[in-house]
Amino acid sequence: TVKEAAIVPSEDCILFHARFPFAWRKEIEDRVLARLKRDGNRPEKAIVIATQVIEQSLDLDFDLMISDLAPVDLLIQRAGRMHRHTRPSRPSRLSTPVLAICCPEQSADCSPDFGPDGFVYSPYYLERTLITLRGLNSIILPEDTNSIIEGVYSQSGLPAAAPEENERLARNFRKLEQEDNQKTFKA
Repeated sequence: TVKEAAIVPSEDCILFHARFPFAWRKEIEDRVLARLKRDGNRPEKAIVIATQVIEQSLDLDFDLMISDLAPVDLLIQRAGRMHRHTRPSRPSRLSTPVLAICCPEQSADCSPDFGPDGFVYSPYYLERTLITLRGLNSIILPEDTNSIIEGVYSQSGLPAAAPEENERLARNFRKLEQEDNQKTFKA
């Protein structure tokens, strides 16, 4: 595990997710904020392993972030937790914010295998995010925000999508519509 690797002191390797009981989660949130907020008691190195709970309106400042693929608006939300504050002590090799996104493996039919993320997020929006971000080495926020969000959520086609991707997107969109219709019917 990351903790066993002893990359950082044990107290600076923090697991933060919503499944902790509220009291524990609040305690962990307070620990993360105490270290990584604007005027926090920032350690030389720390690792925070978190779920979507990190997207909440927490005033955190990360130097580097590694994220699983998620819909692009959530990736932008996560990116908003990076280089949030001016810090003279930021390590020089981390002077530019980096959000590394783990791309899914390909399944036997060459489609992306979203694994458990495909249950949390719609495969349709995950694949549109993947296609929209494909080939981009950098994004400038907030300048690029509208164009990449429109690339994922607009109903226009994706010019960079291959025919098999467009077919898969159409199938996943129909599935998404069916699920939405079922939810509406149940409501």
